[in-house]
Amino acid sequence: MSIALPTTGSRFIGNISWFLEPIVVAQSLAIAGYAAVEATRQYGELTGLALTLLTLPSFYYVFTLHCISSGDQ
Repeated sequence: MSIALPTTGSRFIGNISWFLEPIVVAQSLAIAGYAAVEATRQYGELTGLALTLLTLPSFYYVFTLHCISSGDQ
């Protein structure tokens, strides 16, 4: 129970933030003066390109760590 509650709470908060992220970003871009179509395009670029580039190094890290720990060369 001491592990389940923090893990469940963390996932719950994460899911809420993932749900609210596009709403907050679109609303912020609308307040900044972007049209709805432009705001959607900007958000698509953010999630499709920028976040992919930010998370790509972690893929290589995990892959390399697995190869090193299992003794593969």
